[in-house]
Amino acid sequence: MTPKVSMVMSTYSRNHGDKHCPNLLRRALDSILGQTFKDFELVLIDDGSTDGSEQVCREYERLDSRVRLYRFKQNSGLPAKRYNDAFFLARADYFMFMFDDDMLFPNAIQDLYSAITTTHKNCGMIYGFADIVNSQTSVITNKFGGEWSLAKIRENNFLCNFTVIIKREVLNTVGGVEENPLFRRLCDWDMWVRIGEKFTVARIDKTIGIWNFNQPDSIGVKVPMTDKEKVRMRAIQRTSRVVRLQGKMGKKFRFCFAYAYSTPTLNRWNLDYPCAALKQEGIDAEVVNVSTKVGMDACEKADAVLLYRTVDSGVLDFFRKLKTRGKFLLYAVDDYIFQPGCKYATLPNNLISSFFSTADAIVAPNSKLLEKITENKTKILRRNVIDQETFNLLNPGQFTSSAPSCYAIGWLAGLNRQSVDPFIKEVLKCLDQKLGDGERVGFICFGQHGLGTFEKIKVVEHPYIAPDKWQELYREYCSFAFSAVINPLDESDEFFHCKSELKFVETGAMMVPLITSRVHPFTEVIREGENGFFASTPEEFADKALMVCRDSLLAEKVATAAHKQVKEEYNSVRNARCFMADVMEVMANTDEEIFVINDEKPVAALGNLEQFQREVVGPVADGSYIEMVIPLMPACVISSISVLGATYCRKVRTGANFQVWLNRTTMREGEMSPAIMIDNAWWKASFPPFPVGGGSTLIFRLFNCDSDVGLGFYICADQTIGRAKILSKPVQFVAMKFEIRAP
Repeated sequence: MTPKVSMVMSTYSRNHGDKHCPNLLRRALDSILGQTFKDFELVLIDDGSTDGSEQVCREYERLDSRVRLYRFKQNSGLPAKRYNDAFFLARADYFMFMFDDDMLFPNAIQDLYSAITTTHKNCGMIYGFADIVNSQTSVITNKFGGEWSLAKIRENNFLCNFTVIIKREVLNTVGGVEENPLFRRLCDWDMWVRIGEKFTVARIDKTIGIWNFNQPDSIGVKVPMTDKEKVRMRAIQRTSRVVRLQGKMGKKFRFCFAYAYSTPTLNRWNLDYPCAALKQEGIDAEVVNVSTKVGMDACEKADAVLLYRTVDSGVLDFFRKLKTRGKFLLYAVDDYIFQPGCKYATLPNNLISSFFSTADAIVAPNSKLLEKITENKTKILRRNVIDQETFNLLNPGQFTSSAPSCYAIGWLAGLNRQSVDPFIKEVLKCLDQKLGDGERVGFICFGQHGLGTFEKIKVVEHPYIAPDKWQELYREYCSFAFSAVINPLDESDEFFHCKSELKFVETGAMMVPLITSRVHPFTEVIREGENGFFASTPEEFADKALMVCRDSLLAEKVATAAHKQVKEEYNSVRNARCFMADVMEVMANTDEEIFVINDEKPVAALGNLEQFQREVVGPVADGSYIEMVIPLMPACVISSISVLGATYCRKVRTGANFQVWLNRTTMREGEMSPAIMIDNAWWKASFPPFPVGGGSTLIFRLFNCDSDVGLGFYICADQTIGRAKILSKPVQFVAMKFEIRAP
C-alpha cells in the first residue's frame, strides 16, 4: 500500500555523537519513527559509511517495516545525488527530507501534512520553524525560518530542509536537487529558489524540529562558501538548467528481467524472486521471454534490462540494438559455463564473451565467479534470495531433531549429482563403522543412486521430484526431522567453487545444520561451528554428521544461527534494495555513453541543430572535460564538429581544447574559440577530413581551459542524438553537428 508521505534521509559515517547528543544518527532515526503520524515510509540512504552506520541502519530496518535502506558502496561526496536517488525510489505523493544530524519533534509530519492537504492545499511547498543549536558555542536560536519571499530566498537561505514538505509534482517540475559540485553545501537552498519561481510557498506557525548547527564534520564547516562561489552559484541560478530528475519522479523505473532459454526452476531463483521484490519496492518490474515479440517490446520500453543465462546470436543482435538506444544492460550468469575448457559448458564461449562486452554490468551470485570473468566491466554481486512464501514453506517454526539414537541425515542433491555417488558410499561406510550400539541412521536421498546396504544405516531412496515441482519437493523435505544435511562437492573442480550457496539457504530456512565441502561461496558465508560445518573427506563428513546428531544443543545452536542469517541476509526485499542501489551506482558511473542514431537513416537524423532549447548541462570546471562516445557510425568522412556551449561570464580568455578519437586512436586535436560571447556560443572545430568506417567508435572530448568559464551543452528541440558524460557521470542529451559526406 502506497504511504502518504515519503521521508528521505541520507547518512554518511554518522555513528557518533557530539556534546549535545550521544548518537546523532540514532536520534534522527528515533525522531522519525516516533512520529504521531504513522502512514509514512523512510527511504534511508547509506552513502558508503565506514564507521558502523550501516549496522545501525540495518537494525532499524529490521525493527520497522517502514524503513527502506539502500546502501551505496562508494561515498558520492554529493548529498544532492543521494537525495535525488532517494526521491526517485520514494513512493508517496508528498516528500520530506532531513540530514542525519537533525531531529524532528513528534508532530512534525502531522503538522506539515495537515497544512499542505487542507489549509494550504494550493501550495507546492510548506515549511515551518526550526530550533537551532550551535554545536560549538551551545547558543540556541528559536523559531528560525523567515517569512516567505522569492527575493529574500534568492539572497539568503532561511529554511532548514527538515521543516519542509513538498508535493511530488513540484519535484517532477523542478527536477530534484542540483548535483553540481558547486552547490554541494547549499543544494537545498537552490531547490527552494527553483520551487519558489514556479509554485506558491507558505509558512506555518509550527516548530518542526532541532538542527545541530556548526558541527566540526558537517558540510557547512568542511565546505566553506566564498563570495566568488556565491557569485557563480547565483549566475547559474539565473540560467534554465537541465536537472537530472526533471519529469522522472512521476513515473516508475521500468526494469525487465529477460531470458530466452531457461527453466522455471532457474528462473524462480534468479528472476522471479528479485522481480517480485522490486515490485514491492515500487519498481515497475517484469520477467519476459526475450525471444518473443512481447518480450522484445517490453525490453524496448524498459529503462534497464537484465538478461539471464542466454546465449543466442539473434538475442545478441537485439541486445546490441538496445544498447544503441541507451538502455542500461546487465548480463547475469550463475555458472562457470563461459570458461573455455569447462567440461560442463554446452554454450559457445565466443557468444558469451560478446554478451559480456555489450553489457554495462555483469551480475553473478558468487564473488569467485565474478573474478573469473576477465572483461573490464563493472561486476555486481547478487546473492541468491528467498522470498517470504518459500521461506514460510520451509520454516518449521522451531528447531526439531530426530529421536535419540535414531538419526535422520539428508542428502538433498538431484539426479545431476550422481557423479558424487561413490563419495557418498564411502561416507556411509565410515558412518556405519562409527555408530555405537543402539544407534541407527536413516539416510534420505532423492532418486536412484544405488548406494547399497549397511548394518546400522537404512538408505531411503525417495522418488525423484523434478525441481519445477518445488513446492511438493519442499514439503517432502519438511516431512523429515533431519538431524543434519550433508552436501559433498568436488573441491578440486573450479566449477563447484563458482556455484551459489543454495543449499545453505534451503537448510537454513528449514533450521537444519548443514555440513558441506570447503567450496566457494560456502566458505564466505559459513563460520565453522556457528552456523554450519565443513568437511572434505568421507571420514570427516561422517565425524561431523555424527557429532551433530549426538549433540542436540550444538545442532540447535547452529541451525538457529543459520535460520536467522537466511531470514535476514537472504530476504528478497532487502536484497532487491541492495541490487537497486548497485544498479543506480553503476548507471551513474557508466564508462560508455552512447549516441542514439536513427537505425535506417543515421545521417539524416543529425539534421539541423540551429533550433535549441535553452537548457544548460554542466558546468564543467577548470581542467575538466566532457566526453561523447558515438558507436556504430555509418561509413562517412568527417571534416568538422560543432558544439553549442555556454558560459557564465562576459569575457573568455582561453576557451577550450578538443580531441577527436577514432577507435581509441587520436585523429585530431586543437583549440576551440567561441565566436560570440554573451550568453552562449558555437564552438566549431575544423580540420582535414578523415574517413570513418562503418561500425567504428568516434570519441569527442572538450576540455575547459579557463577557470572563469563553465562549459555546458544545450539540448536540441527535436533531435534525439545521444547522451554525454561529465567526468564519467552521465547527464542529458547533447547537441552536436557533424559536417559529413559519403565516403
